[in-house]
Amino acid sequence: MKKDNINKDLYGILDLFGKKLMRDIGMCLPGLVVEYNRENNLAKIKIAIDMLLENGDRKTRSIIEVPVYSYGGGGFFINFPLKKDDTGWVIVNDRDISLFLDDLKQSEPNTLRFHKYSDAVFFPDKIKLLCLDEVDSSNLVIQNLEKTTKISISQEKITIKTADKLLLNGESEAVVLGNTFLSAINTILSALASHTHTNGNAGNPTGAPIQSISTLQNSILSKKNFGG
Repeated sequence: MKKDNINKDLYGILDLFGKKLMRDIGMCLPGLVVEYNRENNLAKIKIAIDMLLENGDRKTRSIIEVPVYSYGGGGFFINFPLKKDDTGWVIVNDRDISLFLDDLKQSEPNTLRFHKYSDAVFFPDKIKLLCLDEVDSSNLVIQNLEKTTKISISQEKITIKTADKLLLNGESEAVVLGNTFLSAINTILSALASHTHTNGNAGNPTGAPIQSISTLQNSILSKKNFGG
């Protein structure tokens, strides 16, 4: 056998071995939520990219159950109510993380496996379908896809939008908007300022109150007065 043929055969074998090895090494792929246990913060994830075998066939990867990334620290965190088919990224750890997940302390790898999707973490990501309003192009925004509720933070202000009620401290009563409240108060004040009573002796109405009653101005709702 000629040397060139031997080299070609050896290259082919090494290339095949390398592809097979890399195919079994997990790093990062998009995933779809199958099921989410929010109490335990574990999700069953379907890898969204199939394996491509040497003969050209496709093989669907096994569904994995992994922790869900929840941005947090210092006693605070952000967590999302993941639904079926929500998208995200499956990022694989270098080694077995099962012992670390038991108590979140320094630990050794429980097995010799490395770069396996069973040791991954799911990072939720909408990827597409973002629906920001043009006014929020430079703002930090937290909102729902229907655009009915939103918190928008700019350099100058915080804007809160709600489809129904704005609740504080979990109270069941809605927060009254300033302009709405001011309008209601001014309606009452206007009625008081013009009301009369029937004179008991002559049967004629009295005049307006001796001390005049003035309506409130919008300036009372300014940021200088808000909160007292």
